[in-house]
Amino acid sequence: YSEKAHQSITNRLYSLRSSSIQPFHRPPIDTMATAFSPDETRYAALDSNSRRIRLFDTSTSQLKNTLVEPANTATTKANGADVASNLPTDFENVILSYVDHFIVSICRTSGKVTIWDVNRGVVAHTVDIPSHRNGMSNGSAAHHQSKKVLDAAAGRGLHAGSCFILANGDDSNKGIIYQYNVAKGKLERKIKSGAETSDGGKVAISPDGTLIVVASPNSGIRLISSETGKKIRKLKKAGNASNGMQLQLLEFSL
Repeated sequence: YSEKAHQSITNRLYSLRSSSIQPFHRPPIDTMATAFSPDETRYAALDSNSRRIRLFDTSTSQLKNTLVEPANTATTKANGADVASNLPTDFENVILSYVDHFIVSICRTSGKVTIWDVNRGVVAHTVDIPSHRNGMSNGSAAHHQSKKVLDAAAGRGLHAGSCFILANGDDSNKGIIYQYNVAKGKLERKIKSGAETSDGGKVAISPDGTLIVVASPNSGIRLISSETGKKIRKLKKAGNASNGMQLQLLEFSL
């Protein structure tokens, strides 16, 4: 979890096994987004000051590596330091996903996907989420433009090595799931979620990789077969955006 004091955010890891709290504070960072490696030995945090991805050892909290945009990326000055000017500037605009030895950084507004090779410390691929058609319905165009990408989940089990990205769809307001092969930086397939996502949405993958789960305030929870891309079941929704319902987290329990 993160705690904020005096305009600075400290990340702390709470261990359920030892009931201990371990701060990640070397060096201090203001966190925009975080992700754990599949084996949970590494913790990635996007620093809002330098806009660089810092990798920590979860057992010691020590900084292990820092990922920086390529040198030819346009930079601007922030607090005296060079930062990549094309990166998001606030927490709501970025998503991190850790897939194998890759970190996937996704800009919610532009749909730009940057895939980092952690072992080599370099950008392996950059891709863009396909643009949806113009002409939004139900007056939701502004929302779609401001939140192109809604959520992302690392593939597991059958789909280890993939990243599933949930994005707003076309004028039907139905979310689309884009499955990327992270190592190749290639789009493998598009899956229609069937969920109305104009007011947000979340995606999660089952531990064995056989199920994709999509949740949204207006459509509830949908279980989708990862093999066929077809809906298996729809769970009763708990509410909708009009009564203040907001989705914060969607995860599978082991």
